[in-house]
Amino acid sequence: MDTIVYFYKRQDAREPVVEPVGLKRYMLIRVALNVGEDTWFGEGLEPPRLAEGDGGACGEPQGEPIREPMGTHGWEKKASWWENHIRESSRNRAGKVSRMIGKPIMEKRGMGIWNRKPSAEVRESAAGTPGFLGRVRRFTGIFGRGKKEGTGRRLRYADRRRESREKLAALRLQQEREERMVRTEEAMVRLAAQIREMAGSEGPVFCVYEDGVRRRLMGKSLLALLWQRHFEWEEFGDYRNRFWVEELMEQARWPDFVILGTAPCMPEVVWKYARRMKSLRWILPEAECTGEFLEFVEEFYVESGLAIVLETLPGAGEFARMQLVCAKPSNIIDFIGEASILTSGAAGESIWLDMLSVEEKGRRIRGRKNQISYFSMKEKWKCAQRRCRSPLET
Repeated sequence: MDTIVYFYKRQDAREPVVEPVGLKRYMLIRVALNVGEDTWFGEGLEPPRLAEGDGGACGEPQGEPIREPMGTHGWEKKASWWENHIRESSRNRAGKVSRMIGKPIMEKRGMGIWNRKPSAEVRESAAGTPGFLGRVRRFTGIFGRGKKEGTGRRLRYADRRRESREKLAALRLQQEREERMVRTEEAMVRLAAQIREMAGSEGPVFCVYEDGVRRRLMGKSLLALLWQRHFEWEEFGDYRNRFWVEELMEQARWPDFVILGTAPCMPEVVWKYARRMKSLRWILPEAECTGEFLEFVEEFYVESGLAIVLETLPGAGEFARMQLVCAKPSNIIDFIGEASILTSGAAGESIWLDMLSVEEKGRRIRGRKNQISYFSMKEKWKCAQRRCRSPLET
């Protein structure tokens, strides 16, 4: 017995949800995943990126000012009350000295000590440090002694602290990423073992992915590489097989049939449903209208008395520009992979059987509100009712 494992996306899932669905002729296992761009159930696996200011996450609050070294021995000392007062006064008064100080005398001598601007060397060194110039301004005395030497020491010390914080932050982010990768891979191993136990060893296992899930798990990202390492089952693609075509043909309920494209099994399927047909319209590319196919059309007319209305197109790409017109509600059997097809001419209440399960086509047909019922194998697998709680039940 074949096993189909259908993976679909569910936003509210916090862990893989595995649901065995017992069907009569094959085993269906439905698995709900919550995956994104290198994201597994909310845990990101992308390489760490240290944004500007992230260094403060390693032990120092972002808003805390940097303590500047004082003296020649390199120990730290907090700014005094008077220095803080002078710095705040200078900032609030836009560079003007407080009225308590002899402003005219100082301005005549050009000393401007209370809001002295950093030199060109200081500004160039601190150009890449946001908000740093405001911290290096400090009261240095009337004659500015030790200003050049002290400022350079403060800049070097601040650069070393910043580099140290950034290295620690990058190391912490890398360790956290490795831990998430380990947890993700362990979850994948458990999921694969659970599916393998449910499927058993009686027949082959095929994977079917919802489009959004397939883009995340079958690409070249880190998450996709981890997934492909543990899920080596073949991806299902045999939608044209008679078994799966007849599974979907059960939804046909009108006596008028329209076939778009073809499949190797369709002559046999047409013979099976011949008694239910009042009309049959077959549209296919010229390349598929072979001599063998024309012989079948003639034989079908002789045996059943029903003439097939045959229409050919120059190529398969013409289906996207074709306007499908159906005067009566019909069963539209679709074997073309085009997502865009003009359906405004189809009669309301028609049945659209998308044999190749093109999800974008289903979204467009449902979005046009033309009362056309859309069916595909993916839709059937996603909505199939659960009939067993373990693979041993029937």
